[in-house]
Amino acid sequence: MSSANEKHDQCRHCKRYLPLINFIKDKSGREGFGYHCKECHKIKSAKYYQKRKDDSEYRTVAKKSRDKYNSSPKGKQTIADYCKKHKEERLLISRKWRKDNKERSNKLANKSYHKRMLNPNNRIIKRIRSLLRLALKSKDLCKTNKTFDLLGYSKQDLVNHIEQFVNKNCIACNQVKVILENSHIDHIKPISLASSLEEIIELNQLRNLRLICATCNHKKWSHYHAA
Repeated sequence: MSSANEKHDQCRHCKRYLPLINFIKDKSGREGFGYHCKECHKIKSAKYYQKRKDDSEYRTVAKKSRDKYNSSPKGKQTIADYCKKHKEERLLISRKWRKDNKERSNKLANKSYHKRMLNPNNRIIKRIRSLLRLALKSKDLCKTNKTFDLLGYSKQDLVNHIEQFVNKNCIACNQVKVILENSHIDHIKPISLASSLEEIIELNQLRNLRLICATCNHKKWSHYHAA
C-alpha cells in the first residue's frame, strides 16, 4: 500500500501537484485528506479571520455559540480534558506572559483582587476555597472538581449559613461582636483530623462550619471534644 508521501494530487486552489501529506486533513475527503494544500488553506484562513475580525455582529454570534458549547456537559468535559492534558504547558505559557508583562499582570491582579474583596460574599467564598485547598494539600490529595461541586452545596448556601453569625456575639466566648473583619470560619470538628478526601468533604459541610472571633479560633486550634 502506497503512503501519503507517495501519492500526489492537485490542489484546487493553486493547481500544484503535491504529495497527499501536504494537504489538510479531512475525514470526509479522499483517503482522509482535503482538496486544498496546507499553504493555500493557511492563506485562505488568514483572510477569512481578518474579514471576520472587524465584524462585530459575527463576534457576538460566535461568542454566544462558544459560551453555549462551553457550558454544556460535552464542552465542560472537553475543557477539563484539555486542561489536564496541557497542564504543564499552560503553566509555562502563563508564567512566561506574567514575566514578560509584569506591570500589566500586577495591575490586572490588583484590580481583580480589590473587585472581589469589596464584595463581602466573595470574601466568604474565597475563605472556604482556601481552607479546602490547604486541607487537600496537607494530605497530598488532588482537587478533582470545583469547590462547590465537591462540597455539594452552592455559594449562596454558604453565604446564607455564615451570615447568620455576623453582627452577633461570638458563640464561643460570647464577648466579641463578630464581623467578617475580626472573625474566622471555624470547623467545629477540626479539618486537621481528616485523613481522606471523603473526610475532608464531610468536615466542610455547613453543619460543621461556623463563624467565631479570631481569638477563639486561635485558642481552639485543633482541639476537639465530641459531645
